Amino acid sequence: MWKIVTFKEGNSLVPNRRGLGKVVITLIIAIVALVPPGTAGYAPRPAHAAAPATMVYGSAPDAPDGQLQAIVDEVVGELPGNWGVAIKKLDTGQYATFNGDKQQVSASLYKMWVLAELFRQADAGLVDLDSYATVTGADAYYDSLLGDLRLPEGNSIT
Repeated sequence: MWKIVTFKEGNSLVPNRRGLGKVVITLIIAIVALVPPGTAGYAPRPAHAAAPATMVYGSAPDAPDGQLQAIVDEVVGELPGNWGVAIKKLDTGQYATFNGDKQQVSASLYKMWVLAELFRQADAGLVDLDSYATVTGADAYYDSLLGDLRLPEGNSIT
């Protein structure tokens, strides 16, 4: 059973000294009542699976690949800006990096997963990568509210 106690002094909710003691005691009792029995001083125990877990994705030990490194250096080396690239083939461990020892600001990495999902849908025949779409008013609405409309209604995009 819950009991709600409020204290009023004038028009504001201000507990008096006697009322404040009741509030503190009520809070302590409520906190103690909410802690499940036997969990005081709880230490997490290791989880044990009913069956061995199968590793879905793994990675072979690192194996620097000179040919892959040459390709990465050729493609990225002359680009303007400060690039950081890391490529690894997970099943063999072959890898190459460009500025791999320098700290980089990660910008919009979520777009990789969006692109991966787009390609998955294209492979499944749900999306045609060669088709065009027309920007509708609903598409442009939010950007227009922010004053950042880059593709006005009626534009055709791929």
